Amino acid sequence: MVRRIYIALLSTLLISTSLFPLSASAETVEQSKWWRNCGLWQLTDNCVESIEFFSETSQKWELTLPEKNPDWVPNWVISEEYRQTRNKIDPVLGQCGHWESIGSADCYLAKGAGSKGEDLLLQTIVYGESEEVKLNFTAFNGQISYVRPVIGDRLFLLPPNSRWRMTVISELFANDAGIARAQMKEPNIEVFEGSDGKSRIRAEGRVQEIFTIEPNKSGDPSCDDVINTENDYTANRYETNFSINVSRYKYEYEKLKGSPPAGVFITENGGCFSRLEFDTERRIITVAVGAPHFDINGKVIEGWVQASIRGDVIRKAFNAEPKTMNEALIQVSYADGTSKQATSSTKYIAESDKVEIRAYGFTFSAPTIKMTLRPLATKATKKGLSSITCMKGKNEKTFTAKAPAKPACPKGWKKA
Repeated sequence: MVRRIYIALLSTLLISTSLFPLSASAETVEQSKWWRNCGLWQLTDNCVESIEFFSETSQKWELTLPEKNPDWVPNWVISEEYRQTRNKIDPVLGQCGHWESIGSADCYLAKGAGSKGEDLLLQTIVYGESEEVKLNFTAFNGQISYVRPVIGDRLFLLPPNSRWRMTVISELFANDAGIARAQMKEPNIEVFEGSDGKSRIRAEGRVQEIFTIEPNKSGDPSCDDVINTENDYTANRYETNFSINVSRYKYEYEKLKGSPPAGVFITENGGCFSRLEFDTERRIITVAVGAPHFDINGKVIEGWVQASIRGDVIRKAFNAEPKTMNEALIQVSYADGTSKQATSSTKYIAESDKVEIRAYGFTFSAPTIKMTLRPLATKATKKGLSSITCMKGKNEKTFTAKAPAKPACPKGWKKA
């Protein structure tokens, strides 16, 4: 079994980007640069305005209650003595400032949002300066999902499939929000202007379970092994959080400038790594994701990737009409040369002018998954002609034949 999956969407997309971390477990930005709550700190830009959760009981969005963390010290270095005692201290429900929240300037109380109806305390990890904004928050009380060995750090559970949204004020990112990536189900981004004239991003999604590998001692397998060796590993780390990254229409995304927010939205469940690449000339999107083959209970992890592409992005960048997109062909290729059909769907939603693509039912032992979008039947097809799209170098051309004959690619050309 292998550990890398490539999902190629032969649609009409462009751009390329590199490896992007989505988990909150490996932050490299100083805590002093994390965005704080707008109201608590009298901030008017690059700040968190609100966090809400959808209550299944009331069937409406409920606001969390923000509070300053009295123990917060920017860039505070945790001493070894503190590390040795921290896991012996239980969180106090409803109290902001105990050790679990030491890294955040603010806490957010979500009343009744826990797995068993308990109140949850949240901390945000939100930051961005010029290229990308990370929108992330986790719980730091409630049901424990993972305890890091030796150090004793604990991860707490945001209930799987629960629905949350975060609103941030940011003139820069709201006015140039571009490509979005997430580890959420049903993600969505809305950009709007408030009564104060400030621009906002509202990001929404359902919580997804993420499984990964973390070594407990020297020599234990890690996510690197998922990439570099045969993947028959079982996850030892389980977490849930809210995580959406938004990149500006800048650098490789410059050609899409002027498109609406989140022109391309990719979301998946690779717990170890995820990389997004766009091939302009060949019209391919590749999402490479890595994860252990089994979850913490020994069950095979079912992989999935979702893409949401705004219609005017397709029109603007590739001079194509999104409503002519039909069912995608998903091909899964294995290391031994065998292949199978993956479950997939592609549809155009006129109300939102989006093409929605779903690919699922594959495992993290599959090396390559290629998704090819096909156009709807052309006039030639309706006249009894069948067609085939072929490539020669960077050139692409459609050849037709009248039934019952089948079209074929000429010498020197190959099927696209």
